[in-house]
Amino acid sequence: MANQELHTDYPELMAIYLSGNATDAEVQQLEAWVVADPEHRRQFIAFKRAWMLSGMAAERESVDLEANWQQTSAQLFPDTREAKVRSLPKRSRNLRWVGMAAAISLVGALAIWALLQLGKEQELYVSRTDTIQTVDLPDGSTVTLNRASTIRYVPEPAQDDTGLPARRALVLEGDAFFDVERDAQRPFVIRSAGIEIEVLGTSFYVDGRDGQAEVQVIVESGSVAVRKVAGDSSLILTPGQKAVYALQNDSLYRQNNEDINFQSIKTGTISFDNSDINQIAFAMSRHYGVTIDYNGIENTANCSLNGDYEDYTLEEILEYLRETWGIEAVRNGDRISLSGSMCN
Repeated sequence: MANQELHTDYPELMAIYLSGNATDAEVQQLEAWVVADPEHRRQFIAFKRAWMLSGMAAERESVDLEANWQQTSAQLFPDTREAKVRSLPKRSRNLRWVGMAAAISLVGALAIWALLQLGKEQELYVSRTDTIQTVDLPDGSTVTLNRASTIRYVPEPAQDDTGLPARRALVLEGDAFFDVERDAQRPFVIRSAGIEIEVLGTSFYVDGRDGQAEVQVIVESGSVAVRKVAGDSSLILTPGQKAVYALQNDSLYRQNNEDINFQSIKTGTISFDNSDINQIAFAMSRHYGVTIDYNGIENTANCSLNGDYEDYTLEEILEYLRETWGIEAVRNGDRISLSGSMCN
């Protein structure tokens, strides 16, 4: 769409289209979206049917379309960006009742369309980005997704009695912190880098980043079952514990968690308590999605750090290390090289 921002909220775009207020570019975008996927076509037909039904029953009175949209979309679509519906242009007011009915139709259509979606969780895919994202899943759970990470929420076949999937299934590439909505009838299952994690409702961190020698699962609250995808090895974790899956020898074992920064992507704070350079490099590389090489420092005995670093950028941390340790810190893309004879 030249000189225009593409819509990401398709319920809004469908409402604009059906009200007769869509631009040519918006019509083209909606048509491309509808033909791209049979599920999109089903949703559009359902929305159009709901719009028509609600429009037939509309009363002939003045309604604030913008206010109704904001109130209704906030309730039905809390995950989407704030959306605005434009007033109908003069060309769409040839029939006196069209503009008035459109506002009522929008609210009614959204409500009916939302009901048509109930009982069927939609697949959700969030791809790799260079920022930390908070993602709300269809079941009410929340994922804090780290940089260069991907999640895919895949509904499984529905149960006959409820119409809902028997399990809530998610595939993770990278690392993320999970706050899982409790549902004793439907376990939440995550698959990541050779392991499977199953919970009913709890909060925990999963580190399955590429290039790491091991996969880690660290529990903040509740209990978590961890098992290998291939094999019968499994264990149960409680708060303060972590599971380690060593990729080289295919072993899964439990440890007490001593990683104080496993929530850093959620809290935005990296903390150090007389931490050595190995701990510092690991925490920074995970939080900022970079690789840190400190082999250029001849003597690392004094390379330690204390304190809490809240909402610091990577460059701010590196500048602090330069000033505090008296070393060189050079960034080249996603790789950081620390060098010098020793830390002060």
